[in-house]
Amino acid sequence: MTNKRPPERASPYVKKILGALRGFDVEERGKVPSFALEDPGWKVQVLEAVLIKYTEASQELLDSIEQMEDALRKRKQRSIKPMSISSENADRNDMGTSMAAQALSDSDKIRLQLFLDVAHFSDEIRQVGIYDDPIKSCETYSRLLQKVSAARHLLAADCEVTLPKNVLVFLCSTIAHR
Repeated sequence: MTNKRPPERASPYVKKILGALRGFDVEERGKVPSFALEDPGWKVQVLEAVLIKYTEASQELLDSIEQMEDALRKRKQRSIKPMSISSENADRNDMGTSMAAQALSDSDKIRLQLFLDVAHFSDEIRQVGIYDDPIKSCETYSRLLQKVSAARHLLAADCEVTLPKNVLVFLCSTIAHR
């Protein structure tokens, strides 16, 4: 993600995560007895299994980011050696540092992308027709959103990110409870 703008929308794969479930529901509707369609239990089981795998993959990604950052931090600490710098070079280094501090790191961009993906996944869950509000109704999704919501502070004030209303309510309530 180096030299790329910070993400502003969910990845295209988010719409495809539950595509097979939606497709099966639509294509097989005439072949399945109506009593089976009226009971959403099978959809809930599929959704929970998908959410568990999505949560595991998200956690693995967050863990690998953390490990990478730790390794880079340790490497940087070992390579720092005292040296004299002319005042001209010092000014140039200070300017570069302040500009770099304003930009998001690759790790931050990945965290932000994951947050946007998980936030917009609530719309996909709602389209399956199981839950009107996945945050309130689906504990597995709520925990996943909670894990990645720390990245919400990385959203740029000037970026035009649209989050689902239920996600905004959730984020506001988590801020209010601190």
